[in-house]
Amino acid sequence: MADPYADIDPPRGPWVWLALGIYLVSFVLPFGTQGETIVSGYQAFGYSFAMLFLGPLIGFTGDRFGWGFLFALAGLPWLANPCFWWCLIAYADDRRRLAATLGGVAIGFGLLGVLFGLIGPQFPAYWVWLMSFAIPLIGLAITAARRGRR
Repeated sequence: MADPYADIDPPRGPWVWLALGIYLVSFVLPFGTQGETIVSGYQAFGYSFAMLFLGPLIGFTGDRFGWGFLFALAGLPWLANPCFWWCLIAYADDRRRLAATLGGVAIGFGLLGVLFGLIGPQFPAYWVWLMSFAIPLIGLAITAARRGRR
């Protein structure tokens, strides 16, 4: 017997909006501490962006090449953000393979924060931010399972 739901395309919008909502929540949660003050997710976003793009500029001035290089490496997790944005656009445009690839790349870039020791496990912003990258992949897996495809 043929599957009666085979030609129905499950909506992609809820997964995109859920991922975007969780992503935005990560911006208001605490990310870490800087002295006595708590750094929120949006401040960490800005610091990481600055490290990625300003680190090499600082490093090419005089004998501080090593420091600039390390700053740029510490900013690499920020590259998960454009991968995630592009993943959501591809997912909404029904380009599933591209969305899945970009979601995986976003998670990979995001996990570099753990590798560099920039993440404190007691602050939830990073983990919520990283979880938002997995939501489109979960949506893709559920959509594929409902269609009977891989």
